[in-house]
Amino acid sequence: MAQRRMLAKQVLQSEEYIELSMEAKALYPFLMLETDDDGFIGNVKIVCRAAGLSESVVDELAEAGFVIRFGKTVCVISHFYVQNCIQPSKKHDTPFVEELEQLVRDKQGVYHLRRTFAGQLPDEVSEEQLSEGQSEESPDKPNLLKKKAGKRAFCPICQDLVPVDDEGIGTCRKCGRMFKPHPTQIYVG
Repeated sequence: MAQRRMLAKQVLQSEEYIELSMEAKALYPFLMLETDDDGFIGNVKIVCRAAGLSESVVDELAEAGFVIRFGKTVCVISHFYVQNCIQPSKKHDTPFVEELEQLVRDKQGVYHLRRTFAGQLPDEVSEEQLSEGQSEESPDKPNLLKKKAGKRAFCPICQDLVPVDDEGIGTCRKCGRMFKPHPTQIYVG
């Protein structure tokens, strides 16, 4: 586990954070300190007890979008990669592989649950849904999975072939890295 973590002003001074209760604001840094190198916390109950707070405070953070819960004991900090950058040579993979596979990161590095289209995986989303640019579950929010069909590039780290979005950004599902390949490295088809 890391000895230090960063907190970003853009998260802590956001309207959503300011509207949280004092207990939730106090718990968030404690949770951040306990994260592994992918933003996961496996001992949420212990952290809550150490901070003298109930687990309902974690639910408040989840409702506000600052954490994503997986059962009672595991959660991930949604904005972990907005606030922390870990060198690949020093990074230790998370033991929560199944939970990590349920997440995607947007261009800003924020985690989202992979099932954003009424229970469909991104590969199962219709072209009509992608062209609308909105999620069925939340039509007021833009679709973070919008991409051109057929454009792909190889991840520079693990060499997996991954989809590339409209802006030419690829996000590898295997290693979680976001990258912008040179236009000559984008394959169509």
